[in-house]
Amino acid sequence: SLVVSNPWILWSNLPGAAAVLLTFVVMLPLMGNTHEALNACQNTFVGGAMATLCLWAYLIFGGVTGALRAQYIGYFASAIFVVLAASPLSTIGTVIATRDSASIYTPLTLAQCANTLLWTIYGVMAAKDIFVYGPNGVGLALGVSQLVLKLLFPSKASKA
Repeated sequence: SLVVSNPWILWSNLPGAAAVLLTFVVMLPLMGNTHEALNACQNTFVGGAMATLCLWAYLIFGGVTGALRAQYIGYFASAIFVVLAASPLSTIGTVIATRDSASIYTPLTLAQCANTLLWTIYGVMAAKDIFVYGPNGVGLALGVSQLVLKLLFPSKASKA
C-alpha cells in the first residue's frame, strides 16, 4: 500500500474504487453528448485522476518519508471528501430563494449523515486519526445542515 502496509485497507477500498470506475463507464454515455454537465463530469474525473497520479508519483519516486507521505495523502483525501460532502449544498441558493428543498435528496442526505457519524466515532475513539474524524466531522455537519434545510423549506408538492 502507498502509506500503510495493511491489506485490509486495500481490500476494503478496492471494491469501492472499482464501483466508481464502473459507474463512470456506464453512466457517462447515458448522459448523451449534448448534456451540459457531461463535460464538467469528464473534466473533473480526468483532472482528479491526473492529480492523484501525479501526487502518488511524487510521493513514491520523490524520496518522501512514510510519515510525510501519509500526511500529504491525508490532506489530499480530506480535501476531496469535504468537496464531495459539500456538493449537495451547491443548490443552497435555489433552496433558499424558492423556499423548496426538492433539490436535496433526503435518502442520500440521511446516508451521508449515518456514514459520516460512524466514521467520526471510529476516527475519534478507535483510530484517533484526524484524517478520519476531521473530514467526516465536517461531512456530518454538512449533512446535518442539509437536513435543517429540508426541515426549514419542505419540498413542495408536484403540481400535475
